Amino acid sequence: MKNSTLNILLLSLLLFVVGTCNGYSIEYDWVINESGTYTLEEDLIISEYKYGILINASNVTINGNNFKLIGHNNHDNIGILINYDWMTDKIYGDIEIKNLNISNFSSGIYMEEAKRVSIHNCEFWNNTHVIIVRGSPELYTYLNTFGPNQSSRVNSDPLCSPKAVYEYKGKEHTYRLGNYYIPALDLKDTDNDGVLNGVMLSNEWDGYDPYPLKEAPSNYVIKELYYPTVENLPSYANPVIVDIFALADEPEYYMGKVRPEPTSEPEPTPNGGSGKGTVVKEQEKQGTREGFGSQNIRDRVTLSNVIADDPLDADLARKQLKDNVIGSEDDMSLNEDAVIIGGPVSNAFANKYNHMFEKPVTNDYPGENTGVIQVLRIQEEAGGIVQTHYIVYIAGSDRYGTQAAVEYFKTLTELPDEPILVKWVDGKPVLVE
Repeated sequence: MKNSTLNILLLSLLLFVVGTCNGYSIEYDWVINESGTYTLEEDLIISEYKYGILINASNVTINGNNFKLIGHNNHDNIGILINYDWMTDKIYGDIEIKNLNISNFSSGIYMEEAKRVSIHNCEFWNNTHVIIVRGSPELYTYLNTFGPNQSSRVNSDPLCSPKAVYEYKGKEHTYRLGNYYIPALDLKDTDNDGVLNGVMLSNEWDGYDPYPLKEAPSNYVIKELYYPTVENLPSYANPVIVDIFALADEPEYYMGKVRPEPTSEPEPTPNGGSGKGTVVKEQEKQGTREGFGSQNIRDRVTLSNVIADDPLDADLARKQLKDNVIGSEDDMSLNEDAVIIGGPVSNAFANKYNHMFEKPVTNDYPGENTGVIQVLRIQEEAGGIVQTHYIVYIAGSDRYGTQAAVEYFKTLTELPDEPILVKWVDGKPVLVE
C-alpha cells in the first residue's frame, strides 16, 4: 500500500472521462487509481453534469479534513463512487471515507460489490440518497450525521459500526454505534450508553440503523474496534457473520436489543367515556377476538396488519387474534404496524425481515415445540416527521411452537422489551424461564 498523502488541489486538475456502452460519458473531478491516503485541503465544488470522486483502487483512505464535497443542485450525480468493473469482476476493498461533509448529490456515496468499507465521522445534507450499496459485504457506517429528508438503499449490512469500545460522558462502554439523525429521534436511552433503544428506518425500506445515537458524534470517543470474521462468499451473495462479537464469552446476536415502549392506555374523555370509540369501531370492523390479557394488546392487534401466508398459521391467527388476516405481498415494508405469524419458511414477510430481529427464527431456533415473541420498534422519518411502528414477530421452529407463542401472546399485558420463549407442553403454552 502506498502511504503517501496527496493534495486534492493537484488531483482535481485531472478531469477523468469514463465512456459507457452507449457512448454517454461520465466526468469525474477527482480519480484515485492507486492505494494511499488522500486528504482535502479545501472544499471541492463539483460543476453541473459532473460526478465527484471515483475510486479505482483498494486500500484507499479519503480524509475530508472536515471540508465539503458539494454537488450541483442534486442533479442526477454521485459524490463518491467506488468502482466495480462488471466485465472483469474487478472488486475493490479496504476503503475508508471520513471527516467529509457531502451535500447536494443524488447519491452521496455509491458502491457495488466493494468489500470492507468504513464510512465514519461524515455529514450528509440535501442528498436524495445518503448512500446506495449493492451487494457489498462488511460495510460499516457509523458516527455520521444525517440531515433530514434523505434515505439510504443498503442491501447488505445495517448502518452501524463493528463492536466498539468507546467513551461516552466519561464512562467506557462496549457496544455498537450507529449514526446521528436530524431531526432528533423520539427514542429513549435506557442504558445511558448514548445509543437509543430502537431502529431508525430509512425512507427506503432496506436502509436501517439499529443503534441510532442520542447525541452528535463528537460526544463519542472510540478506543478500539473489533471486526467479525466473514465467510468468503460469491460476490452476489450477502456475507455470513461467523464471529459476531469477537470478545464476547457467549455468542451475541448481530442485532442489538430493541426495547419498544408499550402502547399507553388512552386518557378518559371529559364526559366520563372510555375514549376508545374509534378503536372499538375498528375492532368491530377487523373482527378482533375477545379473551386478551389486556386492552393494550387487543388494541395493538386491531391496529396492526396480521400477516400469515401458511393456511394453518392464518387459521390460527383468525381463531386467536382477528378475522382480518392478510398474506404477504412483494411491496410490503416496515412502514406499518404488523403482527407476523410464522417463521421465514412459511411466511415471506418474515423471511424478508427475519435478520432484523434480535433472535432470528430457524428450524433449530427456538427449538422443538417452542416459539418466540419479539418486537421491533421502527422509527421512520419522512418530511421531517418521525413516526413509530411496532412489528410483532410470533413464530416457532414448528407448528406447536408457533401455536404456543400466539396463545401466550394473548395473555400479555404489554409488548415485551426482550424476546419471550414459550413451549407447547401438555396442550398449553408454558413460558420458558
